[in-house]
Amino acid sequence: MSFLRRVVRSTMTRLGIVQETGVVVDPLSPDEDYNSKLLAYEAPLGVLASGSVANFYALFAIQSGFSNTLVGWLASGPALINLLWIIPSGRLIQRSRSYTHPMAIGALAQRLVLISIALIPFLPAPWRPWGLVALVTLAAMPDSMRWLALQAASGEMFQPEHMARAMGRRWAVMSVCTVILTPLMGKFIDLLSFPANFQLLFAGVGLTTLGTIWFVLRLRLPEREMDVPKQPAQYHRSVRTRLSEIGRYRSFILYEAGILVLQMAALGAAPLFRIYWVRDLGANGSWVGALTAAAAIGSTAGIILWGRWSRPDRDRRNILICCIGIVSLYPLLAAAFSNLPAQVGVAMLSGFFSGGNSLMLFNRTVQISPRRQRPTFLAIHNITSNAAGFVAPLATAGLADALGTRPALWIAAGVGLVASVMIYLMGWGEVPDDDQTQAANTDV
Repeated sequence: MSFLRRVVRSTMTRLGIVQETGVVVDPLSPDEDYNSKLLAYEAPLGVLASGSVANFYALFAIQSGFSNTLVGWLASGPALINLLWIIPSGRLIQRSRSYTHPMAIGALAQRLVLISIALIPFLPAPWRPWGLVALVTLAAMPDSMRWLALQAASGEMFQPEHMARAMGRRWAVMSVCTVILTPLMGKFIDLLSFPANFQLLFAGVGLTTLGTIWFVLRLRLPEREMDVPKQPAQYHRSVRTRLSEIGRYRSFILYEAGILVLQMAALGAAPLFRIYWVRDLGANGSWVGALTAAAAIGSTAGIILWGRWSRPDRDRRNILICCIGIVSLYPLLAAAFSNLPAQVGVAMLSGFFSGGNSLMLFNRTVQISPRRQRPTFLAIHNITSNAAGFVAPLATAGLADALGTRPALWIAAGVGLVASVMIYLMGWGEVPDDDQTQAANTDV
């Protein structure tokens, strides 16, 4: 027990929840520390509603007898609707007086849709597959607004040099919670009969995680600088010239080109892993939970270590390593082993790279987006991801039907290697500051 206490204490110290005695180099400000801890406390609810439970959508679909194409649509449907929704969502967020309001509204709406998924078994049998796709797709709209608002808010809450450490605390706690909660959810599914197991799971998670609203409304954000046009003509001119304004950010455009290919590889491989585990290797709910937990264990270590290794002069190299690890090495290793125990080690290694990849790409995306227009630029970034998220899962599901799951994973790994090199070569560059942008806009 004393060893376990030391491990827990060490982990909490590394996450920043408990500080070591002595002088802390470049500490977070009081507001930064408060917001970082509040987001960490909310993390168990966030990982339940948007992370852990989503791992079982595909299992629910496969056990319901749905096809690989339907499993692909569970990823492509949300991406498709977000392509249409993300820009209006970004504009709504940019006009809001506080980023906490769209975060709270998004959390409430997403939880209510999650609860309604429990009603799917009551539908007539022919309606169930597309009913599930429709609700999972609908839930993506408020969840993407919540996530986009959090991305924008993080740029206001934390200094750039503190971003990885402050947000890494939340992600590390989410990974720890995934390790604990996902296997329990998988075991819960196996203990009860179908479909009552999934109905209780979806409804219970939706109700429990409504507490997110309480947390996000208590975040401390600085006063927003609202860009309100003085004359209607100026507003319409800004709308007409928005694309040309974005074109001034060559670094951002090149970075997004790399992100598009990277997400094609990552999101294309994501449903293949579930199909491979369940259809090819015979995984049940407990195995899906165990494999997800193994990835979360690796992710916890990755977030802690890559966060500590994060420095401006190392980030470019670190992102290359993490991208290759998660979108190229992971599919290759998963396809190389045909038994579930071996997949545990592969999932853990993938989590190590995934944790660093998520942390550093999040940091880079916020850095490369100008402050005053950050919600709009982050919306464009999310459109890029959703474009890949719509096309890639359907394409890889088709490849799995035509060639088999392993060849589809090999193809995804090849695309991932190309994407990693693109991010390394094209993802770095300076972005004009807000004063330069404002001066340029006055000349339009």
